Amino acid sequence: MVATRRVSSPYTIWQRSDGRYEVRLYTGTDSNGKKTYKSIYGRTSKELKEKLKEIATEQKKNRTPAANINLRDYALHWMRLYKYPVLKPVSYDRLEQTYNKVCEYLGWIQMGNISTDDIQEMINDLARTKAYSTVKKHHEFVKNVFSHAYKTGELDFNPCEAVALPIERNMTVKTKPAEILLEEETEAMYAFNEKIKKSRNQFFKQMPALLLMLNTGWRVGELLALEWTDIDFKKRTARINKTLAKAKTRNDAGESISRHKTTFPEPTKTKAGERLTPLNDMAVSLLKQIKEYNQRMGIQSNYVVCTKDGGYVSERNLLRTFKSVMGIIGAEKDYTIHSLRHTYASRLLKRGVDVSVVSKLLGHSDINTTYGKYIHVLHTQLMQSAQSVERI
Repeated sequence: MVATRRVSSPYTIWQRSDGRYEVRLYTGTDSNGKKTYKSIYGRTSKELKEKLKEIATEQKKNRTPAANINLRDYALHWMRLYKYPVLKPVSYDRLEQTYNKVCEYLGWIQMGNISTDDIQEMINDLARTKAYSTVKKHHEFVKNVFSHAYKTGELDFNPCEAVALPIERNMTVKTKPAEILLEEETEAMYAFNEKIKKSRNQFFKQMPALLLMLNTGWRVGELLALEWTDIDFKKRTARINKTLAKAKTRNDAGESISRHKTTFPEPTKTKAGERLTPLNDMAVSLLKQIKEYNQRMGIQSNYVVCTKDGGYVSERNLLRTFKSVMGIIGAEKDYTIHSLRHTYASRLLKRGVDVSVVSKLLGHSDINTTYGKYIHVLHTQLMQSAQSVERI
């Protein structure tokens, strides 16, 4: 058969060797999760198009109007048909979490009976106990579901249009500012690393990995997915192009088929996340320390950060080491492991590195993200710069 041209999406008409025209229509999946299709034939392309129009008309006539379907069922259908094929596994897991929370408020109400007030009450209730980013995420979910139903003509009214998001500065739960480790705390981390450098202790095996985050600003997932082939000791650079992810195992329809999550590397979150990181003296030293430890213990692995068997290290295990180290050095706060990345960025800014450069080193796709996270550092730098000038 020879392919001719694509007609109204998603159909592609094929001309068969016998002269007839054919189109294959997706009909779902079988009991094994395999996609199934049926073929429609026509003597001419025009005849086949007419058949497709008849099928579309019949489907529309038999379809239950969205107004009569509860949000739980409609949103699930929308997620699996339109979002699952285009989202990364971790992103789809997060979308599913948002869906579950939205369903606690609106799930069993028919789409046609959900009012602007219903959605606004959900937003207001979430705003009492959640941060702005969480409230915005739930609002976006409901907005996208109703926007789809409205654009496809399944609903003649979108109740989300008049919903108002709260002003971030007026919210009860504030977005946590970036936490920065104190100079004496990071010095204590270096001292502890020196102390255990020649140790065979497996528990603190990842100590140099934590200090690598401090000296490179890598995200946890980026560090855990890093391979030795990504490191160029001669040029003193590291190539960041993937992150370690953990997500549910699903079939082609987007249904979860296992209680256990699968760990795997996936591309960085954004194109800007792909970057070449310069390695300072300390970062090179830490990488060599990891290599020496692995040789001493007979560990072989493609991964810079690995288990004793050479496999992936989970974020939970790295966090366990981080919390233990923070306890040993007597850290002032209950820091998150992401604080190492924040500390890296903060110290570069304090030393006069331009914010646009820091943004690229962090892999931010938008410089405003960098400004937003480190505005307090930039403000302090601005004040000090202005005060250092005796006279204009």
